[in-house]
Amino acid sequence: MKFQADKRYRMPVFFGPMPGPRQIPEGKADPLNSPRRLILSVTHPTRAEHLAPLLPTGFSLWGAPRLILEVQSLLEVDWLAGRGYNTFGIKVPVRYQAAKREVFGHLLLVLWENQADPIITGREELGFAKLFCDISTIDPRQKNLSVRCSWFGFEFFHLDVCLDEDSASPSMEDDGTPPEGVMHYKYLPSTNVPGKSAVHEITLTPAENPNARLISRHSGQGRYGFKKGRWEDLPTLHHIVEYFTDADVAGESSVTLLETRGGKDLGDTSKLIDLNSASPFVPAQA
Repeated sequence: MKFQADKRYRMPVFFGPMPGPRQIPEGKADPLNSPRRLILSVTHPTRAEHLAPLLPTGFSLWGAPRLILEVQSLLEVDWLAGRGYNTFGIKVPVRYQAAKREVFGHLLLVLWENQADPIITGREELGFAKLFCDISTIDPRQKNLSVRCSWFGFEFFHLDVCLDEDSASPSMEDDGTPPEGVMHYKYLPSTNVPGKSAVHEITLTPAENPNARLISRHSGQGRYGFKKGRWEDLPTLHHIVEYFTDADVAGESSVTLLETRGGKDLGDTSKLIDLNSASPFVPAQA
C-alpha cells in the first residue's frame, strides 16, 4: 500500500483513500445544487441549570438559555451519487473561551442520522457528535408534517407541524445562523484504556456557506417531545434521551421550514484547541 500524503484515509486503509464528502471523483461534485436541503427548526427555551451540566470547561451559555432542535432531509447529495439521508440535531448557543479569543456560536450536543456513511465521515474527520437512528423524511408538499425518530422500532422523539399556506419571501436573513458557526467536542477514546483519549479537541465549522441559496421559507406551529425508554428499549441511547425527557424538552412552538440548494463539504472545519494534554471532560458548572 502506497500512502498519499494529500489524500484522506479512513478505516479500512488497505484499499487506499476513502471516498466521501470531501473526496469526490473528479467532475462529480456539484456545490451549487447539492444538497437540496429541507430544514425544520424549533427553538426550545429552557433553564440554565438544565444546560450547565452539559457544558465542557471553557464553555458558557450565550444569551437566553435555549436549545435549537433541527430536523433535516438532505436530498440529491452529490457525494452519495444523488441519494440522501435525514438528520436530527440539538444545539445550544454558547460562548467559548479559546486560547487567544472568544468564539460565539452553537455547540452541537448530538446529531442523529439515518445512514452510516455520513456518520462515519463526520465523526472521524470533523468531530461531529453523530449517532444512528431511523428518521422520517420531510415532505414539503404537505401542510401537516410528522417527523419520527426511532431506534429498532422504539420511537423516542416526535415533531408534528402545521405549516401556513403562504411562503415568506425567500431571504437568507434572520435564519438563526450564529456569528461564527457550530462547535464540536471531538473525543476519540484510546484503545482499551478507560478514561484516556486518542483525540481530544474542540473544532469549529464556520457559518459561512456561500453556495447555499434559499428556495422557500414557511412558518407554522409544532408539537414536539421525547419519550423516555428503558435500557431494554434504547440500550445505547437511553441515557441521552433520558436527559431530554428529564429536562422537559417538550411542548408547542413556532416552527420554520427552509428549503435550500447548494452547500459546502464542511472542509473548512478547523481545530480550535487540542485538549489531549488536558484533564478528561469536566463540566464548566456543577
